[in-house]
Amino acid sequence: MLKLYDSLSKKNKPFVSLHGNRVYMFVCGITPYDSPHIGHARAYVFYDVLAKYLKYKGYNVFYLQNVTDVDDKIIARALESGVKAGEVSSKYFAEYREVMGKLKVDSVTLYAKSTDYISEIIDLIKKLIKKGYAYPSDGSVYFRVNKFEKFGELSGQIMEKLEEGASIEPDDAKEDQKDFVLWKGYKENEPYWDSPWGRGRPGWHIEDTAIAMCYFREHYDIHGGGVDLIFPHHEAEIAQAEAITDVHPFVNYWMHIGMLNIRGEKMSKSLKNFITVKDLLNKYPPEVVRFFMINNEHLKPLEFSFEAMDTAKVSHEKLVRLRNSLSTVDFDSEFDAELQREMDHAEERFFEAMDNDLSVREGFAAIFTVLPKINKALSDMHGGREQYNNFHDFLNRVNLITDIFPEEDRGYSEAGRIGTLIDSLNQYREELREKKRYEESDRIRSILEKSNISIEDTKKKTKWNKR
Repeated sequence: MLKLYDSLSKKNKPFVSLHGNRVYMFVCGITPYDSPHIGHARAYVFYDVLAKYLKYKGYNVFYLQNVTDVDDKIIARALESGVKAGEVSSKYFAEYREVMGKLKVDSVTLYAKSTDYISEIIDLIKKLIKKGYAYPSDGSVYFRVNKFEKFGELSGQIMEKLEEGASIEPDDAKEDQKDFVLWKGYKENEPYWDSPWGRGRPGWHIEDTAIAMCYFREHYDIHGGGVDLIFPHHEAEIAQAEAITDVHPFVNYWMHIGMLNIRGEKMSKSLKNFITVKDLLNKYPPEVVRFFMINNEHLKPLEFSFEAMDTAKVSHEKLVRLRNSLSTVDFDSEFDAELQREMDHAEERFFEAMDNDLSVREGFAAIFTVLPKINKALSDMHGGREQYNNFHDFLNRVNLITDIFPEEDRGYSEAGRIGTLIDSLNQYREELREKKRYEESDRIRSILEKSNISIEDTKKKTKWNKR
């Protein structure tokens, strides 16, 4: 049974959806003021795998992701560039969609832009004011943190020890510096909307609550984000929703993913270690990037380096070669019972790991344990075709969840035209080797390898795989 770690209860909890096979899942989306970076790739690839695993297990997943398309950083970039804030957010959101598409992050049901939900945001703020949880001041509206007794439950913060202004933006208009803004009063050169409190725009925290409640009401299944969002953002989301509805918990499973670090430091432009997704995809195939991003413990920080990416690429290539080899088995020998036990154990361990809070690294480890044994059996032409076909089917099911294998119809399959050409070249190489014309044979091999085609010469046949 699937268990997910819930940051609120601090426990691995059996997953039970609120609405039968329907799962409602919200993940905090981007603030599009700059090019998407590799930290975004880590988070959104992981949550894509979560959605795909839930679908694999038979759930119908409504995956909602917000887009903070009005924000201080967007406004600053717009003023700096001499364009409207909407142009900035549109440009970088389009870039985000493009690179996520290349990474095969395609499980999101709906991207919801905050500026499309202004009326819903205003309605929530009105309700919070009516219940005494919020107050207008100097054109803005603030949430009374002290009035919500559970504030700090998610992060473990103790209310009395919160340093004023340390993590929540200080403002002289507040009753208490721990309070956070729901509606920001108008400032010159900023986008604005009319409201009962004058012109202004939404605060950061309220938009997520309004969008989630618009689709999922007062109680839903999963809320995801990075660990950096636990305080104050997710604390504020809980406070806003539960103050209005009196329903606790607002979300059944609060899921968080660790930060991506470079040389032990948080990625930032000031440290000159900022890497965009686009730049990374210029160096590595999207499937390798996905493999690297999920082949780890998602609750812990992920240390990024190009050396680690190169190592991931080598490991990924082994998996691709195995899958390709299994798809082209052309012998049917005696059934190998011992090999079958190893294959069955690997499959069982993979799904046990996935059910244990998506421990993808452990799942891959199970496959890598049996991989050399399968390769040796294939090389020796041991085992029955059916058992190889079954393991190939298992890897295809792994791919439904992880999306780490390249498409088989990219022209590199042996049934494709390029595959036919490569087979012909290898047949010619074998003829050259039989005639002891090794220099010419090696030259063809070198040309193929420069084209990212790996060649393995065995006693019985020559095998090839796309790298």
